[in-house]
Amino acid sequence: MLEITWPATHPGLRPGHGYALFSALSRAGMVAHGEPGVQIAEILDSLTIRIADPAKAGAMFYSGLDRLDVGGVAVSLGTPSIRPLRSSPDLRARLVIIKNATCDQSFRASALKQLGLIGVSAAPHVERRGVLHVAGKRVVGYGVSFHGLSDADSLRIQEHGLGGKQRMGCGVFRSC
Repeated sequence: MLEITWPATHPGLRPGHGYALFSALSRAGMVAHGEPGVQIAEILDSLTIRIADPAKAGAMFYSGLDRLDVGGVAVSLGTPSIRPLRSSPDLRARLVIIKNATCDQSFRASALKQLGLIGVSAAPHVERRGVLHVAGKRVVGYGVSFHGLSDADSLRIQEHGLGGKQRMGCGVFRSC
């Protein structure tokens, strides 16, 4: 999996903009609905897209994308960089959404099951509850972090993410 990162300037962009960001990238022709192997992290100081297909990653890198309208906020983008994923012992996702796992216990059990399916034995630290607004609906999830990961577990978690809505910034893990 490759990671493409654009430095970003975005006065007034608030957390929870994943749906608006996905919409903006779709309008720009960068991602398609239902496209497999794509993760889009919410913008902090940069726009980060992870993609499994090297040809598609190359097209994104050379796209000339320099600005986006994300929910009415103008986001200016700098020159992108591209690299393979790097392991980190500590990872965090601001919001992870797992279908039908809206209470702490069911969420934790579902997260452990998903981690087992990708061969990760590390225990997640479940943080505070959060909400993603998608087309007028509220979708509940939790912040999740990992500490002291092996290189292999770190890369698996970053590559596969956790839960759904990864094109909307959910379940996408970054170094913390």
